Amino acid sequence: MTTWLLSLITAFSLLGIEASATMTLRSNSQEGIDFKYDHKDPAHKGLCAEVAQLMAKRTKINLTGLATEKTIPKIQTDLNLKKIDIFFCMIEDETRTSFIDFLKPAIFTENLVFLARKDDPVSIRTWDQVRALKDNSILLVNGTAYVNYLKKVPGLHLDDGANSLSINLKKLINKRGRFIVASEPSLRTAIATEGLENQVRILPWILRVEGQYIAVRKDLPPDLKMMLSKSLEELRHTDEYKKILEKYQVQP
Repeated sequence: MTTWLLSLITAFSLLGIEASATMTLRSNSQEGIDFKYDHKDPAHKGLCAEVAQLMAKRTKINLTGLATEKTIPKIQTDLNLKKIDIFFCMIEDETRTSFIDFLKPAIFTENLVFLARKDDPVSIRTWDQVRALKDNSILLVNGTAYVNYLKKVPGLHLDDGANSLSINLKKLINKRGRFIVASEPSLRTAIATEGLENQVRILPWILRVEGQYIAVRKDLPPDLKMMLSKSLEELRHTDEYKKILEKYQVQP
């Protein structure tokens, strides 16, 4: 057994994390975003679930809890309260960095976009154009980093009461909101799942490009954080990893 592994096992035991030659880290899946985690389809488990399993295989770390789905606010709370140790695919946000560390590099990047009904002829390219609309109501998934971002933009009407894109798509179709703002790959997956390709459209304006990272407890051993970052960096160059990104149509 290597010196670094022995030191990690000692540190783990002091932190109350199960430690052995095969270390155990507690994690969870995200509820309501099938693009990231989908327990309904064995062939498409979700990009983040597949990357997590591939990382666990390569690093010999035993990941527990992936079968349990939680909302992002609950996952954040559990990382802060040390009920879980790691989560795959979270945006680095200033409201989170005080109690969560984000490991580099990013797992993948995604475009933040607007979605509208196909029968709505609206065309927007700037926030001034959005503010000028009589109805600029925007549906968001509760607790996501996009909520924090859009709250800083004045003059918008935000509704972040839903815990899933599926709920927001239903609200959009029923005209209980004019737009959805979410990541493009998550939207494409949700639209296909709900069979709404002929009823909605993704607008061409890209608000920003976000990275999705491995999020970990602040007090995880530095050597472990370094090992996970290095493993992800090496993983990004493998055919297995590239096939996962191609499968879900995203960029590293």
